[in-house]
Amino acid sequence: EELGLPIGLHQGGYLVIAYKESEFDQLKKNVALQNSLGIKSKVISADEAKEIVPILNVDGAVGFTFHDRDGHGDPFLTTFAYAEAARRLGVEIFTYTEVEDIIVEGPGNIDVLPASSATLDLIEAEDAFLRKVSAAFKRFNYEYDFMILDTGAGIGQNVISFLLGAHKILVVITPDPASITDAYAVIKIIRTIDKNVPVFLSVNMVGSNDEGEILFKKMNLMVQKFLDSRIAFGGSVLKDDMIGRSVRTQRPFILEYPNSGSANAIRVLNRRLLQAAKNNGGNEANIFEKLIENRKIQLEWNI
Repeated sequence: EELGLPIGLHQGGYLVIAYKESEFDQLKKNVALQNSLGIKSKVISADEAKEIVPILNVDGAVGFTFHDRDGHGDPFLTTFAYAEAARRLGVEIFTYTEVEDIIVEGPGNIDVLPASSATLDLIEAEDAFLRKVSAAFKRFNYEYDFMILDTGAGIGQNVISFLLGAHKILVVITPDPASITDAYAVIKIIRTIDKNVPVFLSVNMVGSNDEGEILFKKMNLMVQKFLDSRIAFGGSVLKDDMIGRSVRTQRPFILEYPNSGSANAIRVLNRRLLQAAKNNGGNEANIFEKLIENRKIQLEWNI
């Protein structure tokens, strides 16, 4: 109704599960906030959760929340509907725009190519389209000394396909058990396919450098014992209020607070990454050419 066009909306509901009391406490706060805004989400029992998802294993779960009107829309229909609504408001949309034209100049001679959550669309795109993206990418590829790609969290096919195209990989974890589990899963998949690409582990939001180093040693021990491989330590980034302040002011904390502990930790990480030899297996293909190859790899998800 708001956009004036169909978006392929399917409202199947959304079930959220907590496995720790602290997580459940946060879910209940979320429900209270949502209810105050008119969203009728609710806390439900394990039996109610199993009625919604009969095959659900509730062992170890401490709480559940559910909202029956949550859902998803078709990405193409939704994009078109938003575009048409924007045009009606006077927005001019530039189509067929070259990749170079959307690069944003940042501080410290760093350029940024902004992206949304479109990586899955890239994975599913036809090879011909990816080759066009690759050709556009080649036009400015050699203008830069380094290219950094942020894949986001998780072990989805899209994330792994991009990682396997990199010369060096940095995995960032926090002390949260779920983060550690996901990181090990990513490293296992990478090492199953590529034994040589340098993999660094950096530990974020720890209370001390010792805590970060202990987490790294435990992870490296697991990698050595079960994967017959090794990872390198990128360093620790401690909990720092200055990072939160920088987020609020939308300024990079390394520029806003260049002498902070967090800024120094990033410099240490950069040095370690730069000193490591890159591995490309003799293949100078760019990230999108490698993506065409890597997305065809059948990954083993038995972590």
